[in-house]
Amino acid sequence: MVLLKVSPSNFEILIGRLHPLVIHLPIGILLLVALFEFLARKEKYTVLRPAIIKMAFWGMISAIFSCVAGYLLSKSGGYEKDLLVWHKWFGIVLAVIATAFYIFKKIEKEFKQFGIVSSAIFTIMLAVTGHLGGALTHGEDFLTQPLLSLLGSAPVKVVRKPITNINEALVYNDIIKPVLEQKCVQCHNSQKQKGNLRMDTPELLLKGGEHGKIILAGNTNESEIYKRLLLSEEDEHRMPPKGKTQLTEQEIVLLQWWIQTGAAMDKKVANLAKDDKVKTILASLQVGAGGQETNEYGKEVSEFLEEKVPNLATKDIESLTKMNISVDVLSPKNGWVSINTVNNTGFNDAQIGLLLPLKLQIVWLNLGDSQITGISLKTIGELINLTRLNLENTSVSDAGLQNLSKLKNLQYLNLVNTPITNAGLEILKEFKSLKKVYLWQSKATLVGVEALRKALPNSEINIGEELITIKPIESK
Repeated sequence: MVLLKVSPSNFEILIGRLHPLVIHLPIGILLLVALFEFLARKEKYTVLRPAIIKMAFWGMISAIFSCVAGYLLSKSGGYEKDLLVWHKWFGIVLAVIATAFYIFKKIEKEFKQFGIVSSAIFTIMLAVTGHLGGALTHGEDFLTQPLLSLLGSAPVKVVRKPITNINEALVYNDIIKPVLEQKCVQCHNSQKQKGNLRMDTPELLLKGGEHGKIILAGNTNESEIYKRLLLSEEDEHRMPPKGKTQLTEQEIVLLQWWIQTGAAMDKKVANLAKDDKVKTILASLQVGAGGQETNEYGKEVSEFLEEKVPNLATKDIESLTKMNISVDVLSPKNGWVSINTVNNTGFNDAQIGLLLPLKLQIVWLNLGDSQITGISLKTIGELINLTRLNLENTSVSDAGLQNLSKLKNLQYLNLVNTPITNAGLEILKEFKSLKKVYLWQSKATLVGVEALRKALPNSEINIGEELITIKPIESK
């Protein structure tokens, strides 16, 4: 069956999007019709017979409307063609059978065993049509994947080409592409394009989908692919969706690094700037690095304390996730977590207190692009186990940095595009635990930066000269 290549109107889009809602009506009604038809064959349940006709009428109407809505929804595109055709025709046949059932019941002229046979048929049709609909929405392995897992059969993994020299590895082909193939391409390929998005070729990946580009080279926080990775698994916009194999923390870090350094398709690892965390993860991918020679990312060398802290309370996590704040467990053995406000750029000083119940557990905190000021640094200074703090594109103050003096484990501090001046750098001279400080586009001068470098000789003070600027690849 060929779909017309015509953009649907807003009214058609509205009716089409009702399909996932109204489809539950014929399912419930027709299943009850089948049940009542079976029971009414017994003498003590004959009282159910009048109800069968009325329910059959509404089952017929809802089935027909679901077909219409489903057809309009299919015009929006993004569905695997073969599955769509089968789902459509099973739905149409189901509506036809439901209509025939009602007509024969209404005119009281049914063939022998017609009622029970037709009930059995549309029950089977409901199951098959529903399964095909689930496969269209969630992928063909929506039911089979958890079933296979219960039976002890692991999902098929993409085997990575062994990396013998990590510095010579191509970042996209050898590191990023295998992750996308394993976790993303199954829903975004030549046969299935959820959101009109394909990720099976570099050109189509950069092109994006129905909502535009998903990768903005050099701007991870505004890249849709990264933002959706940080959403709660319960969020309908989360990618991969709940039930699918999720990206690991290391994979997300590498994807973030690749986008931030330009999302180049032809650069080697050696050509891109890297922080310590990225270096550690990359090193684990090389054959012979700690015995890691499989396609899974090896465990990183921990920068955290070995002591254990209590695991987070559910209510504390929910108070943050309800505000679109990402809470990711980094080390379940120790209780360490990462907090990221990338999906809530309105996060401000009035809300910073929500972090205090987690003050022992937070080791990574990303408040980049939020609305916090120097006032919030007093609260942040209470997060005593913090090792990484991102304050990029915020209005933090020089004086506020003094409140971070309690953070004896702070190793990474991002002050990119902040009002921090040389006065703030004077305060940072006492932060002996710092390994890396990012200061480009701040108000600090080269004189202040050089003075900080002398005070912290074992730290990398980065003002941008080490970054490699890469022009984004334009999609054709």
